[in-house]
Parts: sequence; structure tokens; C-alpha cells
Amino acid sequence: MHPMVLHGIIDAMAETARRTNSRHAVEKGLLEEALDDLQRTRVPAPHVDMKRPFEEAPPRYKENWGEVDLDLPCKDGLRRPAKWVK
Repeated sequence: MHPMVLHGIIDAMAETARRTNSRHAVEKGLLEEALDDLQRTRVPAPHVDMKRPFEEAPPRYKENWGEVDLDLPCKDGLRRPAKWVK
């Protein structure tokens, strides 16, 4: 293979790696922020044992219509999409 072709392939792979790392850093920051918010949020006592504690979005949150692809682990071992996002 010609050296210029190999150089182009290597450059493209390096750029892909940089973009992936950048995207993962942004996602990690958003997840850490969401986790911090969730740790500070208290569920009102009457709602603790309910399957769906929030019928309306918590303060500063909105319903997730597929904007954030985040599945949350549940007790039954399955994963459910996040209902509310910031």
C-alpha cells in the first residue's frame, strides 16, 4: 500500500479516537452531574414505596423523549430508559 494512503488511514483513525474520547468525556460529565442531582433529591415519604414515584417531572427536569439515551438498572435486573432528564 502506498505510504500516503496509510498516512491518511492513520490520520482518520486518530481523529475518530479523539472525537470518541471527547464525546465520552462530555457524556461522563453529564452523567456525573445527573448523579449528583439525584443524590441531592429526596423522594417525598408518601411516594417511597410506589412503582412510579413521579407522575410529574421533578423540579428543573423534563420528560425524556429520546433526547438522552440512558438506561437505568432496576431491581429486577432489567434496564429501563430514564424518564426524566435535566
